[in-house]
Formats: sequence, C-alpha cells, structure tokens
Amino acid sequence: MSKGRVCLKAGYSIIHRPSRSKSKIYTGQSRSRSKGQQFNVRQLILYQSELILPKSDHMLLREHRERWICQKAAEYRVRGRVLDVGAKDARHGKLFSGCAYEALDAEPKSGNVRKGDAHRLPYERDTFDCVLLIEVLEHVDDPLLVLGECSRVLKRNGVMFFSTPYLAMPAHGDYWRFSVEGLRIMFKKAGLRIRSEEKFGGITSIFATWLETIATARKWGVMVKPFAALAGAASRAEKPGMSYCESFYVLTKL
Repeated sequence: MSKGRVCLKAGYSIIHRPSRSKSKIYTGQSRSRSKGQQFNVRQLILYQSELILPKSDHMLLREHRERWICQKAAEYRVRGRVLDVGAKDARHGKLFSGCAYEALDAEPKSGNVRKGDAHRLPYERDTFDCVLLIEVLEHVDDPLLVLGECSRVLKRNGVMFFSTPYLAMPAHGDYWRFSVEGLRIMFKKAGLRIRSEEKFGGITSIFATWLETIATARKWGVMVKPFAALAGAASRAEKPGMSYCESFYVLTKL
C-alpha cells in the first residue's frame, strides 16, 4: 500500500504508513532529518489520533445528512428539477445524478452554482419538483421569508428536504436556533406541511461537535482532537432525546 494512503472502514480513519515511518514516529526521530531533530508534539498527537480514533463528529453528521437525503429521495421518488438553496459547492449534486440539479448561493464556491439571494429566489412559482434547504436557515437574515420563497418555487406535488442544527456550536454567520415547536409554526406560515420529522444526535454528539469546533478553530486545538473523536464514538450509540444535535424534515405544500 502506498505511503500515506487513507482507508475508511466501519466509521474509522486508519492511516497506513510503512513500518519505517512508524518507527520514526514512536522513537521521535527521523532518519531523513538532521541528527537529533525530532517530531513536535503537535504532529505526534495528530498522527496518533488519526491512526486509532473514529472519524470526526462533523464528518459523521455530514455523512448522516447525505444518507438521509438519499433515502428520502428514493422514498419519495424524486424526479425532474431539483433546487439546492445555499449550496456553495453544489455538494449534493452527486446525489441527484438522474435529475436536473441546480444550486444557488449568495457566495458560490463553484462555477456550477448560480449566484442569488435565498430571500428572493430568481425563479417562477411552481418551478421545482424538489427543493433542498440543508443547514441554511440558521444563516439567513429572515428565516420565514426564505421558507416562503422555497415554498413558492416548489411544485404543488413536489417535496422539500430540510435540516437545521439545534444544540450545536455557532459558526461564523450563524444567527438562529429553532425548537421543534417553533419550526412547526414557521412551516405552517410558509405554506408547508410536515411529512416526516427526525432528530439526530444527543448530548454526547453535541459535546463532540463543540470539541471538534475548538480543535479546528484554535492553533492548540489538535490537543483536543482525540477527546472530540472519543466523544464522537460514544455518540453513535446514543439516541436523540430532549437535547439533540440536528433535526430533519420532509415537507410538501399545504
């Protein structure tokens, strides 16, 4: 196996390196470097945490979202035109290869994404068979207006996939958190009906997400990474309760 190759299996990140490289890590010295030069502690902790610990909780949340979207798209037999609102890099396009997928964002990071405002979608009424609003509502100025716009461009027999965090550490430009009761009121005002409602993650998952955010946002955060990974591993056996990490909804027009 080639040097540095990453294999993902059963939710774990295992980095395979030649035995010679492992020897360097555990003795703290590199034969290719000058005599006496050693790996720093930060590199050592990062290597060991990636070698033996599960994948980060943020990655697990992302994979869960994609699995959920795939399952619901198959369940509701999504066909035709699909609009992904707030998709900077059109990440979900690969999940709708058999559809006419379009992505829109105020700050696109891909040439395949149209620049536009979610508060004023540049489309006619009843245009799309499916609308995605995944981890977007917490970042907009007027959440109810954005939901109304998504409802407007959704066809009468179309379906909308929606998700938003609940108890999770805010990121840059993260303005809102919504309770289940609050979302139900907003959906009704926007002319949307709930077809299915799911929660994901619990207290341990929330704690793991917080730790990982610290690990990626601070220079010394690598010291926290092993604890974040362990908390993420424990969270997989936890069922959502009163406290949960994210909520997922399938919506249709009223």
